Amino acid sequence: MRAYALTSTYAVGYGDVIKVITIPRGTTRYTMASGFPDADYTRVNAAMKSAVEYYNTYTSIKNLSLSVNYGSGTPTAEASYGGWMRFGPSSSYQQTGTALHEMAHTIGVGTHWYWYNGTTALKAGGKWLGERATAVLNFMDGTSSAQISGDNTHGWPYGINGAHEDNGTDWLYTVNSLLMQGFGEDGLPTPTGKFTTPAYTFEHTDSVKYYLKSEDSRAGRDTAFVLENNGNLSLRTMTAAQAAANDSAAWYLTFNPINCYYTLRNVATGKLLT
Repeated sequence: MRAYALTSTYAVGYGDVIKVITIPRGTTRYTMASGFPDADYTRVNAAMKSAVEYYNTYTSIKNLSLSVNYGSGTPTAEASYGGWMRFGPSSSYQQTGTALHEMAHTIGVGTHWYWYNGTTALKAGGKWLGERATAVLNFMDGTSSAQISGDNTHGWPYGINGAHEDNGTDWLYTVNSLLMQGFGEDGLPTPTGKFTTPAYTFEHTDSVKYYLKSEDSRAGRDTAFVLENNGNLSLRTMTAAQAAANDSAAWYLTFNPINCYYTLRNVATGKLLT
């Protein structure tokens, strides 16, 4: 799609064409355990209903089942990797923001070793290193160099790390949920194994030709191109100019937002890479 502007004299100016990729709706669900006092049940159930709707709208997490419990001695709220959650009697911590915060723990924030280990490929020096979540933060904040910070347990900004950070706004809850999607696309493992990956992680243009090179030094690292050859794949050492002149080495990419898979179709033959 592209934006346009209309002047008072009806002259029209158009912006650049941009591609918008949607994600499948999530299927997170929750169950309320027994033992809640009536007023607490009402507040927590409303908070969970709201928070789960944010996840199902803004993340593609599949089959995450949350078990929501009550603890009279729990000062705030807590959760563990996999879906177990517990709320205490404080009404300040029975809100949507707290529910979202605890749900983040159930999918790996502060609970998977990729997060709480001192240095991993995704988090080091107190900073999240993944590109997708970082891109979400910068897009939503209108910045270019912002980073997500975190200790072994929590992340910020938008982590809703306490009732004092929960301002009750749709903006806060939306960005928090989008960051969870970004964490998953970056590779934070989630308990269902069906969350956010595969995903649209390679920006491409449908009509542009793409070329695949071998990274195996035995096959000619960065000099051997993948070709379609009578229904088979083959590697051929070529220069970039030779590859550009040979459509058997060229591929069109398309993305299916329903299943989040890419399709590679050979330019010369129309055959699919499978």
